[in-house]
Amino acid sequence: MRVGIFGFAWLHESAPHHDLLCISGDLLDQSRAIPFHRQAALIAEWLTLHPRPVCVCSGNSDLEFLPPGRPRQPATWLRALSRPRLRVDGDTTFLNGRSIEVAGYREAPRNAADIWLVHLPPADTPVSRSEYGIDLGDTGLPSLVREHRPRLVLSGHVHHPEAWFHEEDGTIYLNPGCSRGSRIPHHILIDPDRFAATRVTEGPIGSHSETVLWPATPPVAEHEQLSA
Repeated sequence: MRVGIFGFAWLHESAPHHDLLCISGDLLDQSRAIPFHRQAALIAEWLTLHPRPVCVCSGNSDLEFLPPGRPRQPATWLRALSRPRLRVDGDTTFLNGRSIEVAGYREAPRNAADIWLVHLPPADTPVSRSEYGIDLGDTGLPSLVREHRPRLVLSGHVHHPEAWFHEEDGTIYLNPGCSRGSRIPHHILIDPDRFAATRVTEGPIGSHSETVLWPATPPVAEHEQLSA
């Protein structure tokens, strides 16, 4: 999921039961009057106090703020929070026998983990294209997906993706999107034991949910069939 600074109250008070919370970046809101360092301190406090394990990657809004004209640096404020129950950029963790790798903004996953958490979705997928057909994804990720074949790729960045779910060559791509005006953040509930994902959104007339299922066993890639 993607959640802004004011979505943390909902997570603490009303979020559905979960074994692991994954946040796909853009925790800071550069458009608000609250100073960058104050936002970072508030979010750091919330993340470290959350009662469940958390994985969170940095987004473009989370990079270190520097004077105009200078490139922004990686989100060191977020990386400094790394601990056993809070995994951030560059970390790998495990849950119920599944490996999860967290990659920082514009950084490529390095391992063949079962689940990747990234901010930018892999380019040339429905979850990376906006509702206007503009591809906002990371052009370097598709080749890495083909090489390592993660089962799930969790992403964000695209506010209104062409699709929130996509399956291709055994990899499941998920992007919940976001809506600044909603009372609850758009989020996806993943049940890996049922091979199911439910996206929950809120619009002008209330909340809406949609569930999709995927095959329990990834299909064998064509090149593997030919070499068998």
